[in-house]
Amino acid sequence: MNGLERRTLASMAAVAMLAVVTHAGAEQPSPAPVAADATTLQAAAKSGCDAKQMRGCLDLAIYELLGRGTQRDPAAAFGHLSLVCDSDPGASDSDTVARACVQVGLSNQLGRGVPVDGAKASTALERGCTQLHDRTACADLGFLYRTGAPGVTLDAKRGATYLQTACTGAGSCSITGCGCNELGWMLHTAEGGIGKDEGKASEYFAKACSSGDPMGCSNVADGLVGGWSGPVDDAAAAVAYRRACDLGDGRSCNELGVLFADGKGVQRRRPAAFELFVRSCGLGNAGGCADMADYYWLGEMVAQDQPRALLLWKKACAAKVAWACDPLSKRVMPAHPPSQWSLTMKSVRDP
Repeated sequence: MNGLERRTLASMAAVAMLAVVTHAGAEQPSPAPVAADATTLQAAAKSGCDAKQMRGCLDLAIYELLGRGTQRDPAAAFGHLSLVCDSDPGASDSDTVARACVQVGLSNQLGRGVPVDGAKASTALERGCTQLHDRTACADLGFLYRTGAPGVTLDAKRGATYLQTACTGAGSCSITGCGCNELGWMLHTAEGGIGKDEGKASEYFAKACSSGDPMGCSNVADGLVGGWSGPVDDAAAAVAYRRACDLGDGRSCNELGVLFADGKGVQRRRPAAFELFVRSCGLGNAGGCADMADYYWLGEMVAQDQPRALLLWKKACAAKVAWACDPLSKRVMPAHPPSQWSLTMKSVRDP
């Protein structure tokens, strides 16, 4: 699943939750309402839409996209979303219209019910961002110009402008971090000629982290370990890696494990390092799997299982973890001579 698809699901889930709250709350306003079934909620949304209530049309579109209470129908959903996005928001309905414009933009990017058309996506998101001041729309517009799409020329500087509006704006945003991490990365790498600014990059990474974006926390930690965000501070980096790890970033679990294994910024604790490598590997990080393999090879903290270690190294090697392609000479051999090995490393490179 790519980043656009993840953002789409998150945005749809947020709107769908609002739909359930709206309709269930209207039918049963007690403190603990009994949830209505999807068919009833979809029927209520359709009734509202038939009465020209834009919130009802938005909810109906989400049910049609998700196939809840009705057959999944992306084309019908797009029609309802477009109707809402093109409507006059009024003072009290701008959030509804903005959410619809975000979904129109995503549908045009993904080809969801309509042909892929980046230009039309840009138009819808531009309305949501500049006219309705919606942070989610601004973030998606920034992503669109940062990467380019059919009908949209890549323009990193323009993308950075929209990402800054999203990151620093007021109001809610259905995208975790709301573009802050991406903007920070662009400033860290001087992407697209926008100019390198490590101070601002660190500020945006920290803002992304504080809003629950694991990549923001990971980048905060990298800056503290690498010294490019200020003085090297392994202890503070460990805190940031821990937060990123707890938010599900496998690479950060692995980096925190390395700090525990080496005793940098934290007390040296090999068992804690092993647990973090296991967690990292379980989250799909090849580096964590490679580090975990060391323990299986040596029988440290776990029953010795050298065939399993070889398999882990082999998979990590295939995933471009360079040292895993020759782990014994680079990691194990200096402390453990070949006479202790029960298997050769030839099988790491075998197909």
